[in-house]
Amino acid sequence: MPRIVLGRRLHPAGMALLEARRDLELMVLRNPAVGAWHEALAEADGAVLWGERMDASALAVAPRIKVVS
Repeated sequence: MPRIVLGRRLHPAGMALLEARRDLELMVLRNPAVGAWHEALAEADGAVLWGERMDASALAVAPRIKVVS
């Protein structure tokens, strides 16, 4: 099952859409420090960013990542 990491919760309507999907595993962080963000990305297939950075160091620890929004 694809794992999607969110840097923080989305608007309730957006969270409801994602949570209704039974084919996704969601991991919601709360304003993560860089180390926690990178740790979560290591097992992620997708990421939804708000203020988090998806730079070269983040991509280097995210071998499964396919989608970034």
